[in-house]
Amino acid sequence: YRKLRRTLVFLLGNLGDFNPNEDSVPLAELPVLDTLAVALTLSLQSRALAAYAHHDHATAIRVVVDFVREFLSKRYLDSRKVVLYCAGPDALPRRAAQTTLLFIAQVLTQLVSPVCSFLAEEVWTQLQAQSLLPPGASADGADATSVFDARLPTVASVMTHLVPQSGSDCPSALGEAEAVREVLERVRGTAVRQWTRPLGVTPKGGKGSDRSDKAGGLSSHGSVSELAAVSLSVTLVSGSAPHTCLLKLCEGRGGAECMQQLLLEYTGAAECRLTVAADCTADTGASQPGESRAGVSVGVKRVLGLQCPRCRRWAAVEGAAAGTLCADCEAAMQAYRRRVGC
Repeated sequence: YRKLRRTLVFLLGNLGDFNPNEDSVPLAELPVLDTLAVALTLSLQSRALAAYAHHDHATAIRVVVDFVREFLSKRYLDSRKVVLYCAGPDALPRRAAQTTLLFIAQVLTQLVSPVCSFLAEEVWTQLQAQSLLPPGASADGADATSVFDARLPTVASVMTHLVPQSGSDCPSALGEAEAVREVLERVRGTAVRQWTRPLGVTPKGGKGSDRSDKAGGLSSHGSVSELAAVSLSVTLVSGSAPHTCLLKLCEGRGGAECMQQLLLEYTGAAECRLTVAADCTADTGASQPGESRAGVSVGVKRVLGLQCPRCRRWAAVEGAAAGTLCADCEAAMQAYRRRVGC
């Protein structure tokens, strides 16, 4: 209950300056990480509704909590904090993230309503107070004044706009989204194992801690440590299941460049080099040999980099002075200056 409540509070708190009528980003134009988040939310909706249909409330709420804990809170929201907090107020990445947060908030609120009724009604009331609900959200076309009058989005209609090439085969498209998540988790986990093993790093606080020691590299939470920028070299086997599912998700959004950006954002590394090859025997260029598994090879190395003093992200740059803002933060600061007229 506490995890659900705190996550919903976080979603609402980051929608304070969001106007759905003016600031929403079309689903087809969402960045790939936001696209993945929406697709996984629809997959969650399908699984939870199937459990509710069999009166299995325990399974339904368990899949919701697992989604919130393992993907939403630990991966998606953690990677989107920089965009939400540091990007320009009207920057496309920030508005796209807010569009995704609103969609997730509405779906989660309705999915937990049979079990956490008071929590769901409280969140729905707040969504109404912030004018974040679309008109005619109830089953009869009227405004949904209660979460119990609201209707969930149709999976087919959302997927048609989200991933146009999915067509009418929504179950297959949702399965591919789940496969993409598995590939991303495999890459992140492999990078963590390779980076920490040779350095003998043990997490602070003993087994199960989410933060690594300051010896450098990726923490088990997927972020970059305080002492070094981390570069990933990822090789995908052409035609393999990981390559196919990533390619379908990124189709129409930039192809290989889009896949590289997705890997970069999901792992939290400073840079990522993606290669598609006939096999995983290609040289990754990493300080540690590539660890190959089911069509994916991952190599890790330390690179020269600087940490932006504003967003705290590492970037693999050379020649820049310490304390220099990254390109994204510099653009955000210029947008703020124009907004206040200085």
